[in-house]
Parts: sequence; structure tokens; C-alpha cells
Amino acid sequence: MQINTLIISPNMLLRVGIKASLDGSQYEVIREASKISDVIEEKSDDAQLVVACADLDGETVGPINALKDAYPESRIVILTQNIGLTLKELADVLERNLDACLTADTAPSVIMQTLDLVMLGERVFPFALITSMLSEQIGQKRGPDVSRPVATTFSARERQILEMLPRGLSNKFIARELQISEPTVKVHIRTLLRKIGAVNRTQAALWAARHAEIFHDEPK
Repeated sequence: MQINTLIISPNMLLRVGIKASLDGSQYEVIREASKISDVIEEKSDDAQLVVACADLDGETVGPINALKDAYPESRIVILTQNIGLTLKELADVLERNLDACLTADTAPSVIMQTLDLVMLGERVFPFALITSMLSEQIGQKRGPDVSRPVATTFSARERQILEMLPRGLSNKFIARELQISEPTVKVHIRTLLRKIGAVNRTQAALWAARHAEIFHDEPK
């Protein structure tokens, strides 16, 4: 099955490289553009997938939001090299407008696997990279964490789910991995959101990545 794909990048070599990596696959490149605004002004109604190379910073949030508004039914994947957003801004753009986020230097085979997952309805985000790039910013804003969570704050099942959230896995995938029902996963996630004070699963995933040490603490 052919999947009509748009490629956006100001760098011509990147566009050529992405197109070459998709050659012979189900992803048919129907258009290339140097700017997000180009594909918004002249919309391609048959586009099913948009792959855009862009930094995630204050200047690109608006265009990314506009891209999702223009292509609400399309999957949107961002290849980025730099992140210059606050934690809240990052969580918002990932939750609302993107299906996947990878670094611009990701291997072609990994990009292909990611696109396949995205078209199956999965969401893929490199939370380890994101939180690493944001660690200094987070540390400066938070200061000493006098209320650091401990393992006993969570049940064994909640700890398992918290550990999986930063991998961007869907409820269905988590349920299959843990051999529980999808509704049960949803109940656990609602409980976790309440416990950690997050408003959505993206914020919960970022929180879990920051507090990864709790997964190595043995409950007493």
C-alpha cells in the first residue's frame, strides 16, 4: 500500500537523503519543500505522512501547530537536532501535534522502523535524549528536590508502567507487554497522573525519565 509522503527541510542534502532512504518502500514522496509554510500555503490533500526537519524551539512551535491544523489526518514526524523549549512547552507540542520525534542524524533503518510504527498508530519519542538536553534547564528551575519520590510511593505494577512511559509506548503495547488488559493500563495511568501531578501521559513520561532512579529502588 502506497503512503503519500511530504518531506520538509531547508537542507537540500537532508531532503535527498531522506528520499533516498525511502526509495523502494511503501512511502512514496509526492512533494518536497524547504519550509513548513510552503506545504501549508499549497496544501497537498492526499498527504498521509509529513516528515519535517526542524529545531524544536520557540520559533518553530507556531509553524508546527499550523502544520497539524493544515494536515489533521496526517501523521507528523519531526527530525530535530536542537531543543530549546521549556518542559511544559515541549510536553504540549509532543502531546498535541506530533506522532514521532527523532534526531536528524538517526540511522535510515531506524527512521523506517519509526515510520512503520507511526502508521500503525504508535507514537515514538526519544525521551532519553530530550530529558538529557533539558537536564540543566530542569535542575536550574527546580533546585533541590526535597520531595523526591521513592519506590514505596508506587505499586510494583505502577513502577513497571512508569518505566515504560518514556519509551512512548501505547496503552495497547504496554498491556501486551505486561499481559494485562488495556482498560487496566488506563486505570493505572490515571492513578499515576494523580500521584505525580501530571496532566497528560507526555508530562508523565518526562517526569518518569527524570526520576528513573525509583525503578531501581526496592520497596521496603
